[in-house]
Amino acid sequence: MDKIKLMIVEDDPVWMQCISDYIEKESDIIVVKQAYNKEEALQVDYNNIDVVLLDLTLLKDESDEENLSGLEVARHLYKKGLKNTIMLTSWDEKDIILECFDTGVVNYLTKTSYRDIPDAIREAFRGKVSLHADVTNVLVGELRKERKVK
Repeated sequence: MDKIKLMIVEDDPVWMQCISDYIEKESDIIVVKQAYNKEEALQVDYNNIDVVLLDLTLLKDESDEENLSGLEVARHLYKKGLKNTIMLTSWDEKDIILECFDTGVVNYLTKTSYRDIPDAIREAFRGKVSLHADVTNVLVGELRKERKVK
């Protein structure tokens, strides 16, 4: 069986190394490309990539402030036909989560749930949209507030 080909887009070199090392232990997934910023991610040839693990907040360079440029990358990937993008971030606000799904993202993981990355990659590869329990809790909690459910 061919391995799932993964691209990681992460501006923090320590996180990039941690995620790559963690994925390396999986027999069915291989990291084929790493991008450290939006510009690198937008220039990649996506023909040899099955799934993208994408950081939501990417710095252009060390002098930049964090921004949500991962959304721009996700939109670009979707337009290019790469429909298996997983957002990985520390943000857990409802509006940001929903905006990510509006860009075509198929899963949204918080960095505290990194142990679930391999399964999320497999789900994305199969074309399934899935929600991590942490994200589900945020969305259902907000829905209950909006609907005034106690």
